[in-house]
Amino acid sequence: MTQIVGILLAAGQGSRFGSDKLLHPLKDGTPMALVAARHLRPACNRLFAVLRPDSATLAGLLAAEGYETIICPDAGAGMGHTLAAGVRASPAALAG
Repeated sequence: MTQIVGILLAAGQGSRFGSDKLLHPLKDGTPMALVAARHLRPACNRLFAVLRPDSATLAGLLAAEGYETIICPDAGAGMGHTLAAGVRASPAALAG
């Protein structure tokens, strides 16, 4: 069986948003990143979330949802670095 690995890119600064959009509560109070994570879950066998080094709160929320968290120290260099960190963390998905 093919293992489908979901990689949630959650290392953005939210600079255009004006604040940390990942923790921004939606109408029901759930943080935006958590809603995205829950939508990804049904499609994947294994779940990774790539985060900034200063994302301890978000890391805890996502770990409680069953996500393996990966810290990307160079997340500020762009989304490509974040994506690469997620891919490096899931070599079994590449082999499948």
